[in-house]
Amino acid sequence: MMGTETMFVGFAPDVVKEIVKLDLSNQVKPFLSFRQALEYLLKQRGLALQPV
Repeated sequence: MMGTETMFVGFAPDVVKEIVKLDLSNQVKPFLSFRQALEYLLKQRGLALQPV
């Protein structure tokens, strides 16, 4: 699909390191947690999570 971005969320640190090592991070964005992925998406749009 055009205009989409693939994200891997919730993988163990070793898996994320392997994705980066294999240079797949140019094709996908790996995140250790949902929160990290959400913060990335919000930052892309100029937004941020705020404490309640």
